[in-house]
Amino acid sequence: MARKKAFCYLWDETIANEVGSCLLDFIEQNTQNGVEEFRFWSDNCAGQNRNRFVFFIYTYCAKQFNVSIKHRFLEKGHTQNEGDSVHALIEREAEKKTIYTPDEWRLLVRWAKTTENVTDNRDTLVQSLLPPGAENIRELMLEVWEDVFGTTDFTVFDMARKKAFCYLWDETIANEVGSCLLDFIEQNTQNGVEEFRFWSDNCAGQNRNRFVFFIYTYCAKQFNVSIKHRFLEKGHTQNEGDSVHALIEREAEKKTIYTPDEWRLLVRWAKTTGVPYDVQNMTQNKMFELKTHVNNRIWCKNTDGVKTVLISSNTRRNAVSSLPTLELAYKAPINLSKDKHKDLISLVDLGIIPSQYGHYFRSLPYSNDNDIENNSEEN
Repeated sequence: MARKKAFCYLWDETIANEVGSCLLDFIEQNTQNGVEEFRFWSDNCAGQNRNRFVFFIYTYCAKQFNVSIKHRFLEKGHTQNEGDSVHALIEREAEKKTIYTPDEWRLLVRWAKTTENVTDNRDTLVQSLLPPGAENIRELMLEVWEDVFGTTDFTVFDMARKKAFCYLWDETIANEVGSCLLDFIEQNTQNGVEEFRFWSDNCAGQNRNRFVFFIYTYCAKQFNVSIKHRFLEKGHTQNEGDSVHALIEREAEKKTIYTPDEWRLLVRWAKTTGVPYDVQNMTQNKMFELKTHVNNRIWCKNTDGVKTVLISSNTRRNAVSSLPTLELAYKAPINLSKDKHKDLISLVDLGIIPSQYGHYFRSLPYSNDNDIENNSEEN
């Protein structure tokens, strides 16, 4: 209560069911910060608060750490306390989301409170304490994260179903938007769709390039569909995809995000009304090599005034005269540069990235030099 901060100890049923050990950890951590007296208030629940195991922990800690411990039990009918408000907030947040694993519960608890004095979510297996001077962790992470390790989101908004499909991958996977479009078109053709109409801005790196046009011609022949892509005029490019990204950005501003998996979960939980965003995890078995299929073809880049591209299986001079075989772009994860990997490990060692994420970042592949080829020609 002195710091107005909640410490939530979480574990699943494969770990244990021992509240006393959590109290031991809480007391030990605080004695390291100079606390000499503890005062606890709780209801009279015998299974959790009022039992011999808890009392044993108190006597052990009093001797081990030379502290004073007082525990008051509130009268029946007057047991409402700050812990109940924490649980109520977590339950309200859980009602809006689909949760599958204990790790997702831990993340929900960590993100539940988005105002000051953020909840401290302590895993019973792996715990992390911030070093002195790193209290403003969210601001520090936002400052360095874009230059350290990136996660990419490519969104397709299905206007017919009012549903967003968000394709996410990190930089160890690839950087190929065309493969996301291929996946989107293929999934929809399996549901009987025969015509696709896309609208986008004129971004050459993402929407208006030969890799995307190759995918359109490939899909037109492969799935016998018609594809039309209209490019919006400059100054009038606001669309549903932008609203999806805006909502994701607003949610991200309230939270600290460390890994690509957490980004996927944030996107999945971002929309709390209507149809949630459909998160597609792009792995390397979905990323195809497109460069070899476009390098030897003549592509007209003088497209001034052209606002619509229409492609079907009957399009004359189709860029795919005979259906090629698409090969996977990579057979192994893409290496980070040596310096980038070093920076990530430094953030872990300094405690800026909590220690429970250390194994993930230490396991990322990296090159022994810093000359990493950019495999996306039109990034």
